[in-house]
Order: sequence, then structure tokens, then C-alpha cells
Amino acid sequence: MTKQKSLVLTQDTPIKTTQLLRLLQKTPVNHRFTRPAKGGGTWDYVTGAYVKQTLNEVFGWLWSFEIISMKEAHGQAVCQGKLTINKPDGSPLVWKSDIGKADIKYKSEYKNGVKVTSETPLDYGNDEKAAATDCLKRCAFQLGIASDIYDSKKEFQEIKAEDYLNALETTIDTKRLDDSSIAKINACSSLDELKSVCRELTNTLGNDYKQEIVKLYGIKKGDIENGSN
Repeated sequence: MTKQKSLVLTQDTPIKTTQLLRLLQKTPVNHRFTRPAKGGGTWDYVTGAYVKQTLNEVFGWLWSFEIISMKEAHGQAVCQGKLTINKPDGSPLVWKSDIGKADIKYKSEYKNGVKVTSETPLDYGNDEKAAATDCLKRCAFQLGIASDIYDSKKEFQEIKAEDYLNALETTIDTKRLDDSSIAKINACSSLDELKSVCRELTNTLGNDYKQEIVKLYGIKKGDIENGSN
């Protein structure tokens, strides 16, 4: 039996129930993206534009973001910032602070016919902007925006054996994938490709198909590891 999560909203808050529901809603599929993660696998993320759009829709432009500090450390631009939600009279209602970062990208040049990375940043201003955007997203996460992404487990980073067996033995009538989706999974030739395809299908189709995707992931993962793909 699938457990349903319930949301209990406190009455002692100046933020309206409709605003809370909008902040805590599941991130729309068309605003969910994936990118390669350091060390392998992928990470989910949302854009800074989506975060700003949500803040505007919920608070009607009564918000501001302040960069407290910006520094360079260990090859990264590091931004400390504060997101403030204001009352209609302009006074602060609530604020959240956090730290964001972005890798500094360096120019490449050729020396004696060999491509090397120079010590000159490609566009340091863009790196600072990326760090500030990351900081804004982390502050907004504390309000609930995209919390289902940044607080979720990475299902396809490493599927545990018991999770796979539970998916096989479940009595829930799960939705079946169409032939084209199954073909995408069967066409995978490596575990990294398999993880990426399964995550993409989950993001696109939603959790109704998750059990079926997990089953097919486990079967295909075994084929790849056994060299029978």
C-alpha cells in the first residue's frame, strides 16, 4: 500500500495558505533539468529564471536579493547572499541567507603545440553571476521552492538490491511504459547511459511510472554488468 504524505499548514503565519502551497508544490516537469555530476552520475536542478518567476508569482515582486560578499577560493567564485521577502509597506517579513558557488572557467591556449589551461579567467563576471544565482536558489530552497529536487534522494545514483526486489514484488498496479520508452532503456550500453535515460524518463513521465522504470533499470543493469547487453 502506498503511503500518502499529508501537508499540515500552520495558521500562525503571515504567509497565506495559497502562497505556501505554491512554494511547496512539486516542480513542474518542464522546469526540471539534469546535468553531469562531479564524480559521475547526474544532478537535478532548476534555473534561476524559474526561481525568480516563482518568487514574483507568489510575492508580487515584494522580494529582494542582496549579495553580502563575493570572493574567490579554491578555483571557485563564492557568494554569500540574503533573500528577503517584504511586506507591502517595504519592511522585511522573512529572510533567508546562504552561500552559492560556481567553478571559475579559464581560457585555453597552445604552448609548443600543446593545449594548456591559462591562469586568465574566460569571463570572471559570468562566474560571479553564476555563484550569485546559485546562492539565490539555495536561499529560495529554504522557503520551499524546488524542495522536491534539492532535498530528494538520487534514485538512480545507486539502486539498492532491496529496492529493486520491492519493485518486482509490489502488488500496486503500476502503469506500463510504452514501447519507445522500453526501447530507450534496452538500447543503453553503459551504466551511466542507463542512469541518465531512466532519470530522464522519470522526470518526463512522473512518479506513476517509477516502479516500472526501476524494474527495467534493475534488469538492464544486470545485463550490462554480465556483458549480455
